[in-house]
Amino acid sequence: MTAHLFVSQLHVLSILCCAFFLLGPQQACQDNLYAQTAPEYELKNTERTEIQAGAWFFLGKVGEPDRAVLALQDGRLNQLRAGASHLAGWRSAADILSVVFSRHKQYFAVMRLAAGTANQVTKTLEVTVYTAIGERVFSIHEQQYYDDSYPVLQVSDNLSALVLARNTVGTLRFYDNTGELVRSIKVLPNARYDLERALVMDMTSSGDRLAVITGSRDLVTTARDVSSASYTTEIVIFDEMGEEVRRSRIAGEIPSTVAIDGNGEYLAAASYAVGARGNIRRQSILFDNHGKVTTELNMLPKHMVFSGDSRYLLLAENQQVRLISTAGGKTIWKESIDRSEGFITTTCLANDASVAAILIAKNAYRASGFIFSTSKLFMRNRNGERLQTFDLSGMEFVTPALELSADSQQLSIGFTDSFRVYAKPE
Repeated sequence: MTAHLFVSQLHVLSILCCAFFLLGPQQACQDNLYAQTAPEYELKNTERTEIQAGAWFFLGKVGEPDRAVLALQDGRLNQLRAGASHLAGWRSAADILSVVFSRHKQYFAVMRLAAGTANQVTKTLEVTVYTAIGERVFSIHEQQYYDDSYPVLQVSDNLSALVLARNTVGTLRFYDNTGELVRSIKVLPNARYDLERALVMDMTSSGDRLAVITGSRDLVTTARDVSSASYTTEIVIFDEMGEEVRRSRIAGEIPSTVAIDGNGEYLAAASYAVGARGNIRRQSILFDNHGKVTTELNMLPKHMVFSGDSRYLLLAENQQVRLISTAGGKTIWKESIDRSEGFITTTCLANDASVAAILIAKNAYRASGFIFSTSKLFMRNRNGERLQTFDLSGMEFVTPALELSADSQQLSIGFTDSFRVYAKPE
C-alpha cells in the first residue's frame, strides 16, 4: 500500500512538473488552483411556452421558489409563472410597445398605443406604471405623431421619478409618483429644426440622478461634407425633479451609450465619430461624481454595467469585453470574441464582480425579423479566468434575456420557447 501511494504521488508530481515547464510556474499554479475552486452551475429548471416569447422579465429575488416570470408574447405581457407574492390576478393590455423596469424591479412601466388610436394619423401613447406585484399606480398619455419615433423611459425604484425622453426633439418630461408632470425640459434649447439629434439616458436606483448624453449636428452641412459636420455633444446630470445638476461638453462625437452606477458615484459615456473615409473613431470615458475623467478607452460598447458595489465596470462591444476598476480606471482583464462565434448580445455582473456572464450568439433575418441562434454563454471570475462555458446550440431568442443574481448563485436565461434557471450546487 505504501508503494502504491508512493507511485501515485510520483504520478501527480510528474503532471505538475510538466505543467511547470510547459506553462511556466505562475500559470501552472493558477490553473491548478482554478481547477479546484471553479464554481459549476447546474441546470435546475426549464419551463416551456407554446407562444414565441419576444422578451423575458424575471421578478422578485433570484432564488425565490415562487418568483414571477413574464414574457412579451404577441403584444401582451403574459405571466408564465405566477409567484405567490407577485402579480396576483395580472391581466395584460394588448398592443404593448415596450416594457421598462426600475433597476431593482420595484416598479415597471408599460408603453402601448391607447385603444382606438392605432389607425389614426396622430396616435395616443399610454404609459402605465405598476408595482412589482402588478398593482397599477398611474397612467399618463402623450400624443404620438406619425413621423416621430417612440420615446424611451426610465423609472426609479422608489418611484420618485418617471422620465420620458423624445430623442428626435431632445426633450425630457419628468413625472412624480402620482403621474403629474413636474417639468418638461429641452435638453438642446437652441437646436433648430434642421439639426440631427441624439439622446440616451440612464438613472440611479433612487432616481436622484439622471445621466443624459446628448448631441446634435447641422444636417445641411452634413449633406455637403460628413467629415466637417461635427456633433455638439454634452453630458447633463439632472435630479429627480428635473433640476440640472451639472453639464459638461465632450469632444464632438455621436452619443452611443451611457451608464450611471446605482449610487451615482460614477458615470460612463460612449460615443463615436465617422471620418471622411468612413473610418470610425471610438471613445469611452469614465467620470467620477465630480465630472473628473478617470479613464478613456478606445471602445464603443453596446453594453456597460457597474457592479453593485460600484467598484467595477464591465464594458462590451460586439467582439470585445473588458472589466475595469472604477477607482483608477485600470483594466483588470479583457477578452476578444472571434467573429466566427458570433457577437456579444448582453452581459451581467455580480455585486462584487466575482462573476461576469457574457452571452454571445449569431443572428439571421427571417420572415418574422432578426433572431439570435447558435448561442454560447461563458462565465469569468474577477481575475479574468473562465469559470464555465454553456453550449446553447439549438436555442434561439429575439431579445437577449440574461439575469445573474447579485451574489452570483443563480442564473436565468430566456429563449423563444422556454426559460432556464441554473444554480451553483448547494
